[in-house]
Formats: sequence, structure tokens, C-alpha cells
Amino acid sequence: MKHSKDNCHSSNIFLVNEGLQCGNCGSVEYSDGTQGPTSWNDVPKPAPKPVNTTCYVTMTDRFMSGWGEAANKINKLVLTCDNWDEAEIVADNARRRTDQKNINICGNKPYYNPARYYVSWHDKTDYGTWYKKDHCWHCG
Repeated sequence: MKHSKDNCHSSNIFLVNEGLQCGNCGSVEYSDGTQGPTSWNDVPKPAPKPVNTTCYVTMTDRFMSGWGEAANKINKLVLTCDNWDEAEIVADNARRRTDQKNINICGNKPYYNPARYYVSWHDKTDYGTWYKKDHCWHCG
């Protein structure tokens, strides 16, 4: 049901987040015709973080892409983590590097098409500093 002044009998229509919100019932309708939640209880809750399960932090290495073993390809780094909390530490450290972009945490083992991507897999044994909380890349 579309909410408007005519069918909701409210003269209070507000523009919110690129949509119209009815001042009477609180419903939001967006320009594409979809409707938003009418209260915070209707807002979808994020899925709980996986606990004690292997996670992966993926990122694009801007510096290494396009040359060497990654000639004509996008260089992806994938760091394996023991759990979600560890993955957040690795992702935070990656965000502090200017040569990394598209940083994501995922619970499923990622796959990249080898014709387009050069993927290097790492863990604590060879990329130990990435796993240290608030690691400073300038100090070492």
C-alpha cells in the first residue's frame, strides 16, 4: 500500500533519506516504490558475528597489482583469521595502509577468478604484524 496524503489521511509528509515519511503512521516510501520500516523495531538487525570460526580478511593491494606475478591482474591479499575479533584487528590494520583498498571480512573462504586476479594467501606465520592490535606501520 502506497502512503500519501490521499490514502493515509495525513497532511504531514516529510522528506527523509530520499523518501517520503508519513507524519501520521511513520511509514517511509522511497522513489522506487519500496517502503521502509515504520519503527526501529522493524529495522532488520545485523547478523551476529561468527564466534571461534575461521574468517578471512580480503583486500586489493594497489601497489602490487598490475606487475610481477600479478601482471595484467588485480592483486588480492587474503589473510586467514582464527575468529571474527582477530579479523577485525587485521582489517583495522589494513585500513591504516594507503596501498590497501576494498577491505572486507567474510566467513566463507573467498574465491577469485584466476584469469583476473592474482591471490596471495597469508596467516600469522608470515604476516604476523598484521595481527597485532593497533599496529603502527610507520614505527614498525
